[in-house]
Amino acid sequence: MPAYAPEPNPAELLWSSLKKRELANLAGDHHADVADATEQGIHRINANPDCHGHSSPIRA
Repeated sequence: MPAYAPEPNPAELLWSSLKKRELANLAGDHHADVADATEQGIHRINANPDCHGHSSPIRA
């Protein structure tokens, strides 16, 4: 499988969205900073199901 394969692995699209928005240019001092930004992204994606093509929520 290639390094980026969104067709067989839909989670790649979710990570792509998180990396482009919440995690872009993030230079946190602690792991908690990354966890908080990721959680915010998950809430954003769950609020707009069309952005990841699924109707089921993502669990943190």
